[in-house]
Amino acid sequence: MTANGPDSPRGARWKLPTAEELYRMLPQYQISDIIGHGGMGAVFKGRQFKLKRDVAIKILCEHAGQSEEDAMIVSRFKQEAWTMAKFDHPSIVSVFDFGETDDGHFYLVMEYVNGTDIHEYIELYGGMLPQEVALAVMAQVLDALAYAHGHGIVHRDIKPANILINLEGRVKVTDFGLLKRFDQSESTVVAETERYTMGTPYFMAPELLNTKEKELVDHRVDLYAVGVMLYKMLTGDMPQGCFKMPSELNADLDPRVDDIVDKAMQANPDHRYDSAAMIRADLDQIEEQLIAKFKPAKDSARLVGL
Repeated sequence: MTANGPDSPRGARWKLPTAEELYRMLPQYQISDIIGHGGMGAVFKGRQFKLKRDVAIKILCEHAGQSEEDAMIVSRFKQEAWTMAKFDHPSIVSVFDFGETDDGHFYLVMEYVNGTDIHEYIELYGGMLPQEVALAVMAQVLDALAYAHGHGIVHRDIKPANILINLEGRVKVTDFGLLKRFDQSESTVVAETERYTMGTPYFMAPELLNTKEKELVDHRVDLYAVGVMLYKMLTGDMPQGCFKMPSELNADLDPRVDDIVDKAMQANPDHRYDSAAMIRADLDQIEEQLIAKFKPAKDSARLVGL
């Protein structure tokens, strides 16, 4: 499906520019490849001439409609830009610029991550990640979430496709397009009432699917998604229905991972972890034992020149 194709949910009301058109709108950037696209916009790879650095340019399709839904999409795009611009964390994609072209396209210029997303990364590994790799990835995601939650922001769309990893193994959380602010003193979301269910099926906490509870969600919806993502990375499957625990599907996994997944994915948010830091602490205990298990003894270390 392309943004301009007949299957696009916006059809003729939203128009995506070509790379050539985008260069004419933003001549300070050399536009090369389109990285990804959907019904509301696309991300292009570009190069900033003056600073000689690669960037990712997220462009919202031209706003040609005046409906309430159209206005909400533009509002969310602006909110994403303003919020991400304030973030300063090594595991969250940095924002460099934001604006609107003379042609009516809103754009967001971000750091370019030379690598892939975790969805593709899992496929490169054959459908699932080794335990030590999955835990290392998730540790960085949790650090990013702890930072965002500490600033009163709920991501609401944590999933492998929204987590990037560069060639050095550094993880970057991106796409805060569905973010919500929440009052940390009350741990409830503070936002406008939404008529549409936002998020990605399977990764959405039950309260996000319940209209009566949707306005009462907090940062724990992200922690639910963490549990789903961890399960997916370790098993290659999605936890649907009455699913088996990770170690039941892969005997090489530490059984304590089961407890982490189970607690993160509790249907009742009051039974989940209270914070990303708490999940990180439990993961660290497993990682520390993995390191200790494979750490060479002094004599063997000398033999290999360490």
